[in-house]
Order: sequence, then C-alpha cells, then structure tokens
Amino acid sequence: MSRKKLFGLLSVFALLAAFTVCAAVIANESARFSPGSVTVSQGQAGTPNWRQGPLVLEVSFSEDRITAIEVVDHGETLSFWNRVWPNLRDAIYETQSPDGIDAVTGATASSNLIFNAVREAIRMAEGR
Repeated sequence: MSRKKLFGLLSVFALLAAFTVCAAVIANESARFSPGSVTVSQGQAGTPNWRQGPLVLEVSFSEDRITAIEVVDHGETLSFWNRVWPNLRDAIYETQSPDGIDAVTGATASSNLIFNAVREAIRMAEGR
C-alpha cells in the first residue's frame, strides 16, 4: 500500500474517531437529569410567611425534561390552592424551570414554596 493511500486511510479513521467522541460528548451534555422521580418537602414550621402544613411534591424527570409534577400533600386552603397551583404548574412545564416565573399576586408565599420545591427537585435530579 502506498504512503498516500495509507495516509488517506488513517485520516478517515481519525475523522471517524473524532466524530464518535464528539457525538458522545453531545449526548452526555443533553442528558441533564437522571430519569426517575424525586419527592421533596417544603414549608415546615418556621418557613417565613408560611402558616400552612408542608408542601410535598413528586417531580418526575426524563433525561432532558420535567415530565410530571404531582402534589402529594399541601396545607393550603383548597380554593386558594386551586387558584395558584394550575397556573404555576403549567408555567413550570412550559419553561422547564421555576426561574423567571412571576409569583401569583396575593400568593407570594405559596408561589415561592412551589418554586423552591421544584428547584430542590431539579438539584436532586441533576446530582443523581
């Protein structure tokens, strides 16, 4: 085999190896979360401006998305909760983060509790 052909063949293998490494790096970067569910609790006694019982959420993740946010328990008045929760839940699904979402007017403490619970779940799913 001539040097020219050998060099060409080695160049092709080098490019394939580089492509394989790049593809693996890109795949790892897109896997933000460990798939599964995380249960978090916020709002225990002593939480500023929070008078109700704890908020317990179960947040489910795929490798790159929040797939579900289920309320396990909350101590909020039902009529008040039903005004706050659906809007915030939908906004979190849309943005995939509580960051940048405005609190519901008149429900700042409840909104912040939800935001903090989802942030904690995200931290846990990223660190698994």
